[in-house]
Amino acid sequence: MRRHLFLLAVSFFLLSGCATYQETQRIQNDLNRKTAILDEKISEKTADMTKDLENIREELRIIREQLQPLKEANEKLYNDIMNLSKWRADQSADLTPLRYQIQQLIGASEKFQKDISTIMAKETRLSEDLKNLQGKIDESKNVSTRYNERANKIDSLEKSLGLEIKTDSPEEGKKSAKPDTASQRGTQKEPPEDKDSNYAAAYETFKAGQYEKARVAFQNYIKNFPASEYADNAQFWIGESYYLEKRYEEAILEYEKVAANYPKSDKRPSAKLKQGFSFLALGDKSSAKIIFGQIVSNYPNTNQARVAKNKLVKMRK
Repeated sequence: MRRHLFLLAVSFFLLSGCATYQETQRIQNDLNRKTAILDEKISEKTADMTKDLENIREELRIIREQLQPLKEANEKLYNDIMNLSKWRADQSADLTPLRYQIQQLIGASEKFQKDISTIMAKETRLSEDLKNLQGKIDESKNVSTRYNERANKIDSLEKSLGLEIKTDSPEEGKKSAKPDTASQRGTQKEPPEDKDSNYAAAYETFKAGQYEKARVAFQNYIKNFPASEYADNAQFWIGESYYLEKRYEEAILEYEKVAANYPKSDKRPSAKLKQGFSFLALGDKSSAKIIFGQIVSNYPNTNQARVAKNKLVKMRK
């Protein structure tokens, strides 16, 4: 090609009658220089294209590796569908609706195979979404763990004190041997679904560790359902909410309301015992001894009396 261009240029100048040997030589040198530059650019471009090709091959290899688990999962899904279809085909019942669903699943699986290329293009975005979702899941698990820890802490505290707290959720069971306070006071019973749902909601809030919110809910419950068989329980949990917040003076006053307002309540021994513990937490051992002594005298043969007796023994040492 270069030789033909050269000859053409030489012929042109010779025919025109104004070409010289020096001019011919200059033209040839200029052509050689431009040809060398062009060859160099072509070589550089070829090297860049070769490097780009290697990069593309490497990216393709990575994509194929990432695609392999999707293919395996799709094959497993397809095999499961086919196995289910074969198993159902052996049954004698009318399986027309199920077969229709199976066909839909098979169609969805085939469509999934066709969409694999699209899934690869979206892989980066999906990975980021998965990371964000995992963060939300971890956060949800942490909230659930904190909730369970609070609930276990409450249960462990009551068991260690021997309070024998019954299941307070109305949906799980009613109090046994509990007198009908509504009929005794001559008031009309409230609709059970209203009082039960209100009490259950307040108790769940308490177990979740939201003591101030639970306290307000229990106070509203007592105000709205004063004759309920759960009114004394609500009053007890108000005291407990203060106790768990280490507001022992308020707790003592609220525990006292259990005995004062509900003389037949089975929460009275528990409320008295927690009064004693509150006095101990305040450093008032004298008052605590009096309370523990009252429990031993007034509620013998109870877990609360046994706990109070053990406390009195330890305090005398």
